[in-house]
Amino acid sequence: MPIQLTKPIDTTKPLSKQAITNIQHIIGTLLYYSQAVDPTISVALSSLAAEQAKGTENTAKAIVKLLNYCATHPDAALRYQSSDMILRVHSDTSYLTEPRSCSQTGGYFFLGNKNDNSINAPVLTPQELSRLWSHWLPKPRLPVYLPT
Repeated sequence: MPIQLTKPIDTTKPLSKQAITNIQHIIGTLLYYSQAVDPTISVALSSLAAEQAKGTENTAKAIVKLLNYCATHPDAALRYQSSDMILRVHSDTSYLTEPRSCSQTGGYFFLGNKNDNSINAPVLTPQELSRLWSHWLPKPRLPVYLPT
């Protein structure tokens, strides 16, 4: 069984407050982008988000690398195809794979077919759906019943 070691602790020069603020703005923007359009950057973004408060030169290099990836793949899109509406989940956990962390867990929830391994875009959580619906649909008018 292969052994996965934790990355060594980053000892490069710390960034200035302004550089850390810039990195935080970039990560915030990419977090929205990863949930709305391109979930393939989520793992790298999670690692960078964990480092952002104490950013170093290596953190800045990793941000540039991620931005280059996004610029190289500008046509990212979520795709949905018809399916049997069976909720499928791919999940994974890890222990001590990031410096100064204990464990991580993640999953990909999507609607698929019974006997097919094709993957649809991820399914949004009920909270995300209600937030999206509130922008597009008029507020429902509920009847008010008064006791008689």
